[in-house]
Amino acid sequence: MNKFSTKAITICCIVLFFNTMVSKGQDGPKYSLKVGKGYFGNVWYKQIGPEGEFEGYNPKKYDVHDGDGLFFELSYKFNNGYSLGAKLLKAETHEPYNNIGLTSLLYDNYSIATYNSYEIFFNYDFKLSRSHIILGVGPVMCKLQESYYDGIINEIQTDQWGYNYGLLKLNSPIIEERQFWDMGINPKIDYEYMINNNIGVGIKAEAYLLAYLGLSYVFVSPTLVFKY
Repeated sequence: MNKFSTKAITICCIVLFFNTMVSKGQDGPKYSLKVGKGYFGNVWYKQIGPEGEFEGYNPKKYDVHDGDGLFFELSYKFNNGYSLGAKLLKAETHEPYNNIGLTSLLYDNYSIATYNSYEIFFNYDFKLSRSHIILGVGPVMCKLQESYYDGIINEIQTDQWGYNYGLLKLNSPIIEERQFWDMGINPKIDYEYMINNNIGVGIKAEAYLLAYLGLSYVFVSPTLVFKY
């Protein structure tokens, strides 16, 4: 075999090798953008209301603070099925009350609690045709900011027959605010159905396990998926 044939074979092998690597690197879209808005619940904090015969007056006892959350998520998928990404979630919850009129009054003027979470995560994609089941987990940092109305009292009075009853009264508005940060992990599961190579729909379910609060929040949301 002459030198020309040897060089030609070597060049062909190099070209074939790079072609194989590029083909593997182009095995579907690499970047994924997800957005969605869904249910957010603070399962750690329960509002403690009046007890005994006055249970049922404002505020409700042991109701979960819940509301809605909006998230944005961007990730990059490697050839081995794993992804690395980042997510931002913004959510808001309201304190539950029995009185519909009072609820409207408070919600129109005061935001009870807002949440911001910042997360880096790892995913693994179990793909079956157009369906994807994605399991993931990653460190998360959450910021909670509360502002609540503290001008509500249940005054106990006695009627002319000697029966006690609770009278809801509104004091002058008192707004108390606080904020704190907490870190933890955020296990999640996503289901995606790809309509084509670039657009899909799905659903996301997540839990927030924080260092100080423990199991704190849950989030469930439909998602729009864009891959490129």
